[in-house]
Amino acid sequence: MHTTLEGVQQSATPAIRGPLQVYVVLFALVLTLAAPTRLGQAVAGLCFLGLTIDAVGVRPLRWLGVPVFFLAPGLAVVLVTAPGAVLYGLGPLTVTDTGLQTALDTTVRSLATLSILAYLIASTPVSTVVLTLRQAGLPNVLVELFLYVYRAIATVMAEAQRMHTAATARAGFGNRRATLRTMKLLASALFVRTIGRVEALDESLRARCYDGEPPAQAHVESEGYGYALGVLGLLVGVHLL
Repeated sequence: MHTTLEGVQQSATPAIRGPLQVYVVLFALVLTLAAPTRLGQAVAGLCFLGLTIDAVGVRPLRWLGVPVFFLAPGLAVVLVTAPGAVLYGLGPLTVTDTGLQTALDTTVRSLATLSILAYLIASTPVSTVVLTLRQAGLPNVLVELFLYVYRAIATVMAEAQRMHTAATARAGFGNRRATLRTMKLLASALFVRTIGRVEALDESLRARCYDGEPPAQAHVESEGYGYALGVLGLLVGVHLL
C-alpha cells in the first residue's frame, strides 16, 4: 500500500509533541554540528533514530535511502581527493589518512543530522512547524522558504517510492547488474520528475491566490518535557566528555 509522508505524520505517536519537538530538534542539530568528536554525533544519531522508530515504526525509515544515495558519491570523492599519507592506491586513485578521517567525520555527522531531521519530518505535521517558526519570530519569507523545502522533501519521498515500486514490479532488482542499471535510471529520472512536481506545486499555489501566508494551527500544546530534558541532557553530557 502506498504511504504518504502526510499519512505517516498524522499517525505518528512521538514522545515529544508540539512546538517543544521543533525546539528539541533545532537544539540537537546545533549540538551535533558543534560536537568535537564522532562519539557525540553517533549518540545523537542513535538517540533520534530510536525516537523516530518509537514514533512511526521502522518502515518509513526506508525513505532515508534517498539522501544517503546522493551522499555516497560525495563521500567517495572526499575519500580519494584529500592530500595526506597514502594508505591504499589503485591506479590514479589513492586513499590517504586525511581523506579517510575526513570521510568518516562527514559520514557520521551527516547520518546523525539525517537521523535528527528524519524524526522531525516523519513525526511533526508541517502546520506545527510553521506555527513554531512564527512564534519564534522568524520573518514570513523564511517560513515560506521552509514550507517549500518541506514540501520538496515530501515530493522526493513520494516520487522515489512510486518509482521503486514500479521498478520492483518490472523485476528491476532481479540481480546485481539489473540493480545497478535500475538505480542509475531511478536517480536520473527522480531528479527530473521532482523538479516537475515542485513546479506543479508552485503553479497550484499561484492558481489558488497564495499570498505568502503558510497555513498553521492557531495553538498546539507541547508534551513530553521529561523526554526532552532527558534527550538534551544526554547529548550535552556526551559532548562535555
